[in-house]
Amino acid sequence: MFRRVRALLAIAALAASTLIISTPPANAAIGVLRYAGTSTVAVDYYDFCGAGATRRYIGTRRYQQAVTMIVTDRAAGDPNPYRFSLATNLQGTGEGQFGVNSALITPQYRLVYWTFTTAPNGRLTGTLVNSHRQEAAAVNLLYTNTPLIPCRDLGGFVNALAIAENARLAGTLTTAAATLTITGATTDSQRIFRTDISVRRV
Repeated sequence: MFRRVRALLAIAALAASTLIISTPPANAAIGVLRYAGTSTVAVDYYDFCGAGATRRYIGTRRYQQAVTMIVTDRAAGDPNPYRFSLATNLQGTGEGQFGVNSALITPQYRLVYWTFTTAPNGRLTGTLVNSHRQEAAAVNLLYTNTPLIPCRDLGGFVNALAIAENARLAGTLTTAAATLTITGATTDSQRIFRTDISVRRV
């Protein structure tokens, strides 16, 4: 009997630790959920240095880095069920780093970048609907190598490029872990990327 009780308690604890995050009731709050893990980023590089200044494929570079994800309650005016931010632990110091934010809502600004939906099984799908570059408020960024002089092999530097509208996000998110894939391009159309993310609650 005691073994059965312990088994039932273990099952209940496991179920509680993997609660699906869906649209919360009006009187419910998520609080702050923190996750940590790794990301694998593949970036296809292009330029316009082909014959007749046509677009050409240069090559693919791959990166693996530590990432942090934070899920919080949505603010008033946010159409999504909650707010999330996801970023490599280092920003602006190397290729393949990135930052993704679903919304930035303050008393002065209402900037919604992503719209997304959740399903009862924890499935999460979303689209980047506005980069907000026109407001100089692009915060969904991919850091890649940029040549010092286009079409010349004279070295380069790490540059933050805004992720373009219609980037896609898909995966699963629970209170215990998240597995997500983000695909898209930068606004200059010279970088196409895929990011696979695996994080666990900390």
